[in-house]
Amino acid sequence: MLIHCTMDELLAIRDGEGSQAASRHLDECDECSHELNLLHQRVAALKTMPTLNPPRDRWSVVRDEVLAGRAKKRRQFVGWLGAAAAASVMLTLGVGQLVVSAAREPDPLAELVNEAQSLEQALRVFRPESRVMSGRVATAVAALEDRLFALEVRFGRAQQRRASREQVIRLWEERVGLMGALVEVRRAPVTYVGF
Repeated sequence: MLIHCTMDELLAIRDGEGSQAASRHLDECDECSHELNLLHQRVAALKTMPTLNPPRDRWSVVRDEVLAGRAKKRRQFVGWLGAAAAASVMLTLGVGQLVVSAAREPDPLAELVNEAQSLEQALRVFRPESRVMSGRVATAVAALEDRLFALEVRFGRAQQRRASREQVIRLWEERVGLMGALVEVRRAPVTYVGF
């Protein structure tokens, strides 16, 4: 039974590093000789291929695409924040009608709504387009914005199915937590890492 050379052995022979046994086998075996010849032909064909260099003027196109994507996300986020603000005003008005006396124990839902509104104000102060963010910070901001978007969808579903007060309070607590985290991430100082 004849054992043929492996590709690693053929590559070693091609590079002048093959074993003597593999070289002897190559002299005796037409199949392995043919395979080595094909290997040389493949290498020669690869060497004749043209070298492709990336164009040097693509930075402006890439930058414009990234900025357009960021602007689109920002518009969507601001739209959702506007919808959330409108929903929070409607909810506040609805909750305000339910409150019989302000002298009683403070309403946790009203407090959460007020806190969310103040965080929305804080987010409007930041101008993310004028700040440089690291990849890690941009990823964190995008993740928080995605979670806020998903939460808005859950708010809509809760409103449609007339969720209980406890469920609404939990959703508002989650919103306040996410918005607080977003404010903290946006408030973080920008650091410059030079080369």
